[in-house]
Amino acid sequence: LPAFNVTGRDGLVASSQTLSRSGHWLLLLRRDTCVPCDRLMNAMATGNSVQPGGGQAYAIIVAGRQKDGLDTVRAAYAPLANATWVGDTQGQAFAAFKPHGYPMLYAMDGSRIAWSVPGTLGDPAQVELRAAAWVKVSATTTAATPSASTTTPAASTTTPAASVPPAAAGK
Repeated sequence: LPAFNVTGRDGLVASSQTLSRSGHWLLLLRRDTCVPCDRLMNAMATGNSVQPGGGQAYAIIVAGRQKDGLDTVRAAYAPLANATWVGDTQGQAFAAFKPHGYPMLYAMDGSRIAWSVPGTLGDPAQVELRAAAWVKVSATTTAATPSASTTTPAASTTTPAASVPPAAAGK
């Protein structure tokens, strides 16, 4: 994941590294006012990539200069309420990714970009199907990995062997 700063819904600036999570997840870079972006997000909001979890597998970066652009876009897509929503009001994400327009969907494997696809392809539903398949692979892998715990004899306490970030939980 390239280095850049984003602004959270609370107005605080955060590093792009705060978006990263383990497993497969999706990063969507879009503009606040963008018809192709809306078409892709409509397909995603009604598709299989947001369920279960209400979009937890998504980090959505809304680029634009309008202060309320992030909240306006987020309000339009209730099925993606559990996604991580951030703003790119300074254009740092655009400069870091150098997308070929908006929207751009990045399939992430941890902090590595596995593949990307412009959402301006002829059929947003096809992009959503690809996104759903990517998230499903991670959910299958997570479900196949037992949630083990270990007991330490000296302390006699049980501690989780691995923690699953909220973005990967419940997939």
